[in-house]
Amino acid sequence: MTTSVAQPSVEEFAAAVRAALSDLPADEVEDLTDGLEADLTERADDPDAPDLGDPAAYAEELRSAAGLAPRSAPRANIFAESATSLRTEWTAGVKRIRSSRRGSALLDFIVTLRPVWWVLRGWAAWMLGYGMLGQIAVTPNPFEIALLIGLCVVSVQVGRRKWLTWRWMRPIVIGGNILLIVLVPYIFGWAINSIYNSAYASIDQSYSDQSSSGLTYGGKQVGNIFAFDAQGNPLTGVQLYDQDGRPLNAVSDPSNTGYLSYTDANGNETVVVPSSAVPGRPGWNVYPLASVPPGTITDTGTIPPTATIIAGVPPFATVQPLAGPQPTTPADAPTDAPTALPTPSPVPTH
Repeated sequence: MTTSVAQPSVEEFAAAVRAALSDLPADEVEDLTDGLEADLTERADDPDAPDLGDPAAYAEELRSAAGLAPRSAPRANIFAESATSLRTEWTAGVKRIRSSRRGSALLDFIVTLRPVWWVLRGWAAWMLGYGMLGQIAVTPNPFEIALLIGLCVVSVQVGRRKWLTWRWMRPIVIGGNILLIVLVPYIFGWAINSIYNSAYASIDQSYSDQSSSGLTYGGKQVGNIFAFDAQGNPLTGVQLYDQDGRPLNAVSDPSNTGYLSYTDANGNETVVVPSSAVPGRPGWNVYPLASVPPGTITDTGTIPPTATIIAGVPPFATVQPLAGPQPTTPADAPTDAPTALPTPSPVPTH
């Protein structure tokens, strides 16, 4: 009685042949293996036929019979090979360094600095986020500070191999480390330059606002001040100083300002000039300030000697008198009377 090969062996061989042809399109594989199981069964039942042999060799015979090129060798994993090569070179380099006492001590010292690198890595990642946004603040807001702390915590935990420990994450972590090591010097330079420029711009803007505004009230320019006594009568030649004895000038640069232009509540332009009665300096703190007609200013920004000087006119002829006893002046306080305001003269712009 003839004994045949068990059917599962034929099915396994046929599956292995199809696997060896898996690089071909599905329709070609189907054409090449059409009736494969029947041929294999017939061959297995023939006692004079050789064994089925190697499925890969059988698949190559099918390719050759169909005029197809042999199957190409599987493409090597370039990334895996590169990682293996780098790991090998790194290990060899570490061994060479540790072969000397000084080299071994240096590596031990570097190892102790790993926590510093973990924190620095989190900060560098945070700074890269700033770079993507194109801005950096001198003083980060609470959200930005929380983000910085969070990135540092993640970096430390990754360094301690507590988080992101999946095998496929290792190349990503290594690549990120290499990238940040290269970028850290540039990030430091960019951060210092950005903070300096931001701080300088803030100081410059503050100085610019102060130098252009002089006295302000409610965010609006104060062009003139009118004082009234306890009986409600207007005063002239009133010199105003702050608590430290500094003149309350209508402009922030009195030495180099010859006039001040402002618009009143009615939309009328007024050009005021300082008093010339203060010895040694323009009297920008002597109120009320006199004025000149707006069209008097020349193209060079000066006031001609022939300009008409107009005394400051208070908004009210009188105001309501004060009620009750008035504060007394301390005995040791200066009691000099206010300087009378003479007729103002033109003050050229320096």
